[in-house]
Amino acid sequence: MSKISNLIFHNKRHYITQKFSNKHKAVDYGTYRKKIKQYAIEEGIITYTGLISGGKAVKIKYPRINKEFMHLHLDKILVKKGQMVNKNTAVGTTGMTGIATGIHLHLRIKDLKTNKILDPEEYSLIYEEDNHIYYIVKRKDNLTKIARKYKMTWQELYRKNKEIIGSNPNLIRVGQKLLIK
Repeated sequence: MSKISNLIFHNKRHYITQKFSNKHKAVDYGTYRKKIKQYAIEEGIITYTGLISGGKAVKIKYPRINKEFMHLHLDKILVKKGQMVNKNTAVGTTGMTGIATGIHLHLRIKDLKTNKILDPEEYSLIYEEDNHIYYIVKRKDNLTKIARKYKMTWQELYRKNKEIIGSNPNLIRVGQKLLIK
């Protein structure tokens, strides 16, 4: 299967039941009649959870790639709107809510720059995983404390993140995402 679907299903068995077309702007992935967990593919934010005409749905915005994924026909929704997610966050389980003839994931990908709907299988061919390590600044953090944790100097950490931190290395803010590696 594709890189994207393997990330979503954490490499559990699945197959395509319906391909992307002009009439079906998504790909359906069957899970052999099993209700299995679906995961976010990387860091993102939940922009919608609830019912739409096709059943229970979750929408995830992925800022790094500027895409929104919609998971549809879910049996269970495991996240809340506004929740931050990563590749280890289960967002729901496959189901057949709404208009569906079997347990599956209906996956739609929207390009947020162009507003076009993309074929998940085609997009999967160009998707590159983010293999960097990041740190999210917490209350009472400083560059020295963070740098020690990752066996580097605060100066190295500052150089990698100067655009984010700004001209004063003593002024880091809670919630800033710092590049480690």
